[in-house]
Amino acid sequence: ESEKALQNLFEQTYPKNNKLEEILIKVSMLDVLYSAGVKFYSLLKMAEHIKSLGVDNKLSEGNLGVVKEISLLDGKKFYAFATKYCSFHWQDKYPKYDSNVDKVLRHFRRVDNFCKSGVQNMRDYKMYKEILDVFKSHYKLSKYSYTEIDHYLYQLGKEYFPR
Repeated sequence: ESEKALQNLFEQTYPKNNKLEEILIKVSMLDVLYSAGVKFYSLLKMAEHIKSLGVDNKLSEGNLGVVKEISLLDGKKFYAFATKYCSFHWQDKYPKYDSNVDKVLRHFRRVDNFCKSGVQNMRDYKMYKEILDVFKSHYKLSKYSYTEIDHYLYQLGKEYFPR
């Protein structure tokens, strides 16, 4: 249900990123519901940062570089948060990154060698998306959305690679 609430918030209620108070609500809710690591002291800074970037056109174009732009704030990287922020705006263009998904993809790479390129740098968003697309193709999962694949891999990672 929290995913549906966020999807509604990002797609229907506040689809744009030009009003600070609307961005702040999205940043806060995403951080709370996904434990995305922005933390209370940085929420306003992150909202101001996103507003200053003018991301709406980049998001609608599917520009993968916007993930990196959003993720860099005050010398820190909020990579997982940035992927989720972009994904909730355009789920068919931006898969979510999560450490559980990362572990599962690495596991399948070792076991089945589904991907020729290495998976060592999945924090390079372009590489991460390519690896995920190869995974979908290799296992004949193309009919499933990034969100559906994310749910499956996340649960698998939680079960087989607990913290």
